[in-house]
Amino acid sequence: MVAERAGVSAATVSYVLSGRPGAQASGVREDTEVRVRSAAEELGYVPNSSARAVRTGRTGTILLSLTMLSDPWSLSIVRAVSRAGAGAGLTPLIAADTDWRPLIHKVQTDAIFIDAPAKGQEDLFASLAAAGHNLIVLHPEMEPAGFDVVRSEEYAGCKLLADRLLDQFSTVGLLAPRGLDPTNLGRRASAYVDALEARGLSVRPEWCPPTGDDETSAFQAALDLLRSPDRPRAVMATSEFIAQAALGAAAVLGLRPGVDIGIAGVGNAFDDRTGGVGLTSVGPEGFFEAVADLIVGRATGTDTSPRRAHAFAWQVFDRETTLGI
Repeated sequence: MVAERAGVSAATVSYVLSGRPGAQASGVREDTEVRVRSAAEELGYVPNSSARAVRTGRTGTILLSLTMLSDPWSLSIVRAVSRAGAGAGLTPLIAADTDWRPLIHKVQTDAIFIDAPAKGQEDLFASLAAAGHNLIVLHPEMEPAGFDVVRSEEYAGCKLLADRLLDQFSTVGLLAPRGLDPTNLGRRASAYVDALEARGLSVRPEWCPPTGDDETSAFQAALDLLRSPDRPRAVMATSEFIAQAALGAAAVLGLRPGVDIGIAGVGNAFDDRTGGVGLTSVGPEGFFEAVADLIVGRATGTDTSPRRAHAFAWQVFDRETTLGI
């Protein structure tokens, strides 16, 4: 019916709707492709993904395992992969705040991205890669073994941000999920502590409250810190999710970011104004687009280079929340 409505052959319809990129390179004109897609939409046509997988060896699905979907970092990954994959007929399947492992036995995917692998999963990843899965894992130290590893130098980057804030402000606090819990300090909080100690400064626990993992607790922790008469002149949030909470708390208290209080986050997920101001942050430039291109390249088979480690250098992006408005 789609072929009849579009006035083309069934083979042309099959090619255009198969999800394969480069229809024009195959001899299908752009206006023909538009006509086929319009006819399919008008008729409510839904491709049979199982049949397509048999024909092409692809499912058109990418699994994104993300620790916290509400974090701007995770949302930026989703947006970048969605944009990069649209032209190749790829759809992200998001596993947020859950165990990704059962899903790979239930859903066929062309590539899998994992942003927070658990300790000791290297052998599991190697076995999955050997079985033909396209794996891309985010980890600062893991070695590739048939799968790609995205190396994000978070400790060095966070140390860079802490030093920048300490250069600008006389006192700097920390907003991190576990605060200064010595049993679960993490690289980002460790970088803050090390930056203070390198300058001979004492860490003040009251300036480093645990924010927890949800919006309400992060906002409350930021509010309690910023309303204190002895608050620090600036705060370093270990994610932009927490930085957003700090901006919200500052707004409630009538504090002007960059003027009355300095606020900086980690991740550089925002490339525009957030909450009316530009958020100072640290992270790799062009990171989300580069990772999305890697995922899509592996999923489509257009990137056939050896699986390897992909390192991204971090830099500080000074914006209004520490520079004034």
